Amino acid sequence: SQLRNVRNTFGVIAYNYAQNFKKTYPNLKAELTRQEELVLRFWNILQENVKTDRRVQFYADALNVTTGHLSKTLKETTGKTASQLIEAAVIMEARLLLMDPQLSIAQIAEILRFPDQSFFGKYFKKHVGLSPSAYRKENRK
Repeated sequence: SQLRNVRNTFGVIAYNYAQNFKKTYPNLKAELTRQEELVLRFWNILQENVKTDRRVQFYADALNVTTGHLSKTLKETTGKTASQLIEAAVIMEARLLLMDPQLSIAQIAEILRFPDQSFFGKYFKKHVGLSPSAYRKENRK
């Protein structure tokens, strides 16, 4: 389904990153640097936990690195910090969930572990520029 395809976006990003790296450095073995390995491990953990944890500390702990090292490595490799990547993943997940008319916005807030619908609404609007309900209306067309 289309939803499942979109859910695989993280894997696609990681795969494309690896492919572009191979094209840029064709003579290097396919071994990843420590930095790249950390980035790919971060993507995998983020993909599994995006609905349950938005704290950089959680991901740093899962990877056995400091939050500073994680953010520095991600920034050097992807151009974005850990918190920016986590926010982007949460927003992508929220957009996917908003496409499901069976789910209320309150349910989506709960699925994404926001304290309440209002907090989720503010977070979503800050990042997307639309409220969840306005986003949903616009994407029903």
